[in-house]
Amino acid sequence: MHIRNQLRNAIGNELLKVASLAGRVYMSRVYPFSSAALPGVNVRFNSETISEEERANVAGGREIFRAVTIDVVVNLMGQDSDDEFDEISADIESTLYASDEIKCLAKDWVLASTEIEVLPEAEDPITLGTMSWVFLYANIDTEPRKSR
Repeated sequence: MHIRNQLRNAIGNELLKVASLAGRVYMSRVYPFSSAALPGVNVRFNSETISEEERANVAGGREIFRAVTIDVVVNLMGQDSDDEFDEISADIESTLYASDEIKCLAKDWVLASTEIEVLPEAEDPITLGTMSWVFLYANIDTEPRKSR
């Protein structure tokens, strides 16, 4: 499986450890909304860039340096969920930054941005907090399943 998929899976595995999520971690773009299933998170691929300047010839091909953005979207009930989001996002940050599984795949990672939006059109408004994480990793161009 591609390194991006491995990273998403590693993030999902780590988020299962966050007690306030109670195992409600979905590896998809769609969250199965129900008030009983909140709070919960979606882990989804956003984008990836490849550094043109930092390619290097190595045995077996060229080493490619990549920056992939993966979003962790926290789904909360209600429109006044800022405090709850802040608590959950603090748990997510400390969990992901301490991850040994992610360390095996990425050279570095950082929370790049956070956005909060309310979906008022639902019967009970839903708050979405999107945490965009950037993961830096490298691979040989002929081996997209193996991180270096």
